[in-house]
Amino acid sequence: MAQTVGGEPKMEVARRAALDFLATVPPDVEVGLVVFGHRGSPRNEGRAASCAGVEPLAALGAPRERVAEAIRGLRPNGWTPLAAAITRAGALFPPSDVAGEQVLLIVSDGVETCGGDPVAAARAMHGGPTRLVVNIVGFDVPPRERAALE
Repeated sequence: MAQTVGGEPKMEVARRAALDFLATVPPDVEVGLVVFGHRGSPRNEGRAASCAGVEPLAALGAPRERVAEAIRGLRPNGWTPLAAAITRAGALFPPSDVAGEQVLLIVSDGVETCGGDPVAAARAMHGGPTRLVVNIVGFDVPPRERAALE
């Protein structure tokens, strides 16, 4: 998200889209925010901190303004631990018997770079007590990486 697209930083475009999306979510739908790629650095010496840096910034059910504030404060910085993000975020959802009732939306401009298996993580979440559906939005992702995210 540190690169540009159309002459604008990807993070700014993604931030605007996330805030626009947040404004359209019905008030009775709980939202939260778990972030990744904001710790460490894009260099090898920052990889461990970045790959471990998956954290909730707004709990599920947090006030919308808290979620929006957290989105506004995000800065891209590191690697892409998609599997860890799926697992960490999925653990925050309460159990559900209804498949598709709970949705995890991930926005990324790249594929997993921390050695995890996002497909296995998504299957585990969907097959577990949450029955969580995982959707990944690939933002300005090259075709080969897009296929991996799909």
